[in-house]
Amino acid sequence: MMAVSVNYRDAYRYHRRIKGEPRELLIASALRLEFPEFDIELIDPELQAKIPEHIPDIKVLNAKGELVAELEVTGTDIPWSHMRLNKVFVLPSKVEYARKLGQKYIYVYVNDGHLFSVQEPWLLWLPGPDLVRAAEFAERWTGQTSHSVVESYYLIPRKRFNTNWYDLVAYIRYLAGELADPNPWALANFMPR
Repeated sequence: MMAVSVNYRDAYRYHRRIKGEPRELLIASALRLEFPEFDIELIDPELQAKIPEHIPDIKVLNAKGELVAELEVTGTDIPWSHMRLNKVFVLPSKVEYARKLGQKYIYVYVNDGHLFSVQEPWLLWLPGPDLVRAAEFAERWTGQTSHSVVESYYLIPRKRFNTNWYDLVAYIRYLAGELADPNPWALANFMPR
């Protein structure tokens, strides 16, 4: 019997290309519809691979070219009902980048198994400071991933995440200075400035 050698980096790249990139494109396209006046940039995966930090996938720049937010887009294709844990696995490098960038970092998790479902959330998201706070109280898991790579993750309960697309849009408008409060229904947003 002949031994078969598998390059797990290639498997990861393949999975990222067929799953990760379409998720990023979905979120970037939806943001372009919401913010036609902004520049929504997808970060080149080759650039991301060259940089030691885990830089986010999407940059949102205002009309002046100033950074409004950076979004890290990740996800799964497994329906929530098929998951043994009701938690989201978050790499420590993403939490560290969120700590560095603060409010302008947004962690976005897309569940392809529920895309646009009305019964279950297809979108989970957290601003950087909330992600950092959630990670401080999360349990850690270290083990072999489906790509046979040993990694460590924070296990953040799903209930800690926001699930509403329009709240995400309002949060980005808040970061851009278009809203006085990130809650779109806050009284401050209806008061003259």
